[in-house]
Amino acid sequence: MRKSSRKHQTGIAKIFIPIIILIVIVGLVFFFWPGYPPNQFLQSLIAGKPFTQQIAQINTGDKIETHEMPKFLNIEFKPGVDQSDEVEMRKGFTIMDFYLNQWFGHSITKKSAVVVEVSDKDSKFQETNGTIEFIYRTLSQDWQQPKQVGAQYKMDMRSRAAAHEYVHLYQINQGCANVGREGEKVKWFLEGEAEWLSYKSMEKSGNLPYSFDANKMIMMQFMMGGGNFSQLSSYERAKAVNIDPSLYGYFAMAVEYLIKDRDIKSLDGFCASLGKGQELSAAFENAFGIPLQKFYSEFEAYRQNL
Repeated sequence: MRKSSRKHQTGIAKIFIPIIILIVIVGLVFFFWPGYPPNQFLQSLIAGKPFTQQIAQINTGDKIETHEMPKFLNIEFKPGVDQSDEVEMRKGFTIMDFYLNQWFGHSITKKSAVVVEVSDKDSKFQETNGTIEFIYRTLSQDWQQPKQVGAQYKMDMRSRAAAHEYVHLYQINQGCANVGREGEKVKWFLEGEAEWLSYKSMEKSGNLPYSFDANKMIMMQFMMGGGNFSQLSSYERAKAVNIDPSLYGYFAMAVEYLIKDRDIKSLDGFCASLGKGQELSAAFENAFGIPLQKFYSEFEAYRQNL
């Protein structure tokens, strides 16, 4: 009986040991194979860099690397700008321009310029001799805050921040945002659209951290805002100084809620209508098919149930 039992155990071992070895080999191949998430995580640990795995299967057919920026847009980097900052800014501008063209059929339509310089003054938009200019200052909070958050959470989101500012340049081109940012009709939409479009472009191009999509990033940002928000309608005409970046996740969530069952191009139509001088409520209903006040009520009910 004992010999029979031993032979039986030996037979089982002969069957299962090769299977276990095969599983181990497959697991090791998966872990170390270039391009797979475990390998990229391992490489990030070795290199001491943030792990920013690209989201798979969403970038098929996109030719961002060969995308040409508008001929009437000039981008200038002043001496002293950190090279890695320049790389991330150019990346963000290019990705955002690519997807604005893909989603809206256009991006920048007027003579414009981006000037990047080393300064701790606030970044600003201005108009000089008929050219819409964005003065991007690398020591300002506009650029330093994304760097600080990125360092804290081990995710480099500088290109996303640059894409956000590029949306504002588009908005000014379309006329729904103003160069001096004063007198704008719907502040929450302008910041919310810039956040939402920039996150969406990063998602589509595969430049969000592994396992994250735009909605998850926006929800995380919303939660980090602390929840101390007024009703969305109160941010229509708030002065620029009152719009704290901690509110941007809230505004982006509103845009996500607005656009979830609508054509993304309606965002462009709304912006264009405001630029042509159409009254806010009329432009909103024409673009999105819902009265503005009804949207506010529905979104408030949605927000309260989160």
